[in-house]
Amino acid sequence: MANLGRGLEDDIEICGEAGTATEGLRRIEATRPDVALVDLMLPDGDGLDVCRGVKERVPSVACLILTSYSNDDVLLSAIRADASGFLLKRTAGPRPRSSSPTCSPIVNGGVS
Repeated sequence: MANLGRGLEDDIEICGEAGTATEGLRRIEATRPDVALVDLMLPDGDGLDVCRGVKERVPSVACLILTSYSNDDVLLSAIRADASGFLLKRTAGPRPRSSSPTCSPIVNGGVS
């Protein structure tokens, strides 16, 4: 998950990065961000398990699941894991310039 936050708007502060589910959950618990951007596929587990763990341990943190899969099963699994949102990765093409429109509603209590 390294380098995901580079070039974002000024209203987003990156408070931690992790490369594994175990490390991610530990850092989320330690930093207690407003929103945790969690990749679905991690080397030692999946982002849905991280989301479940976050919701059990730090329920105030909104989890936004990042994935390249867009099928209904993945979306339903994210909903069941109590994710606050579901963001599709682009596997080709230009990278979005800003994540603020996606993250701002989640920080403010909305669900996308």
